[in-house]
Amino acid sequence: MIEQKMMAAILDSRAAFDKARKFIVEDELSPQGKLWYTLILDWYDNDAAAASVDREAVAERGKRAFPEKHFDTLLGYWNSIPVSVSPANVVTDLIELRRFSVGNQLCSSIQGQNKEKTQRLLEEYSELMKSDKLGTSIVRWTEDDKELAERLSRNNLIKLFPQSLNAKCKGGAARGDHIVIFGRPESGKTMFTVNMVSGFLRQTLRVLYIGNEEDTYKTRKRIICNLASCTPDQFEVETEKALQVARDRGLDNLRICHMSPGSIPEIEEIVKEVKPDVLVLDQIRNLSAKGDSMTTKLERLGIDVRNLLGRYDMLGVSITQARDSEHSGKEWLVMEDMDSSRTGLPGQADLIVGVGVTPQLIANNQRAISLCKNKLNEDPDGRQGFIVIVDPARSKVK
Repeated sequence: MIEQKMMAAILDSRAAFDKARKFIVEDELSPQGKLWYTLILDWYDNDAAAASVDREAVAERGKRAFPEKHFDTLLGYWNSIPVSVSPANVVTDLIELRRFSVGNQLCSSIQGQNKEKTQRLLEEYSELMKSDKLGTSIVRWTEDDKELAERLSRNNLIKLFPQSLNAKCKGGAARGDHIVIFGRPESGKTMFTVNMVSGFLRQTLRVLYIGNEEDTYKTRKRIICNLASCTPDQFEVETEKALQVARDRGLDNLRICHMSPGSIPEIEEIVKEVKPDVLVLDQIRNLSAKGDSMTTKLERLGIDVRNLLGRYDMLGVSITQARDSEHSGKEWLVMEDMDSSRTGLPGQADLIVGVGVTPQLIANNQRAISLCKNKLNEDPDGRQGFIVIVDPARSKVK
């Protein structure tokens, strides 16, 4: 009966057809279902504006297309298709059944050590895991000028830290904006991010920090040390005092977890539960996503993160790497220094922050902050880099 319900769903709703089409395996349909499905495909392909299928018109086409001696049997199948179903629920059931089937095939393929088949099934299963609903777009009308004034007022922007960065961004960032922080290993990317996160917590903002590289307990400890203005050694001696100071300054608004490696659909489930104001991804390049290369993978992830931020009205902060270079100890980074940059991930960012480091900067407790892209401030001053003072022990940046 699921086949007839599926037919009803795609007859009644083009959205259901578009969602289900890539998961329908024609060879698994009944002979009658396969023939009618061909006519449904033709109907939608011939009229891009068609929101549904005219059942009577397709039945007439079937009468002309199919052999007369078999038509009564085919018409009996057609008439058995339900008139009223819930397309969203039917498509969800179809995807769930397909997921179960592909999952079983994947297990068998792994045991049989068929690498090519396993890769194909793995990609299909990953796609099925992302496809849970009929239509995932959220439409938020942008016509309330009072909301416009309030939303983009400097008083309602999310302040960025250090303050020198906030000044370059004309008072902060808006929800939906995407900040990308990059640099070479050991340059201070996490320190810069920890300092920024601590600033968010001091504003009583709810922060979801997802890490897939460094132990996230180490990251949490660094955030505590920043909030409590203590060194790791001081934290060890006066743990409860440091924790109380950190809580007074917003620590309880932090939710932090480690994912291995993590994917956007999995992150979205956590976002639904936590309802954060700010989402931090450390590192975005390690997340699971389709892509023939790191460049295409990062482009896909950039688009998915942008959509996620828009759906849940969050500010996003993503960390990634600088590419390998003969000049790895570079003071001022440019966009081309981003790992697999080109246009993919940079195109989905509103602010790109490069953290540059040299032996001289380390000796002076400094870092060079490049603003490779700054849509938060289109003035020329918004792209000028600056030097910050760092306190690595307390993960502070000034």
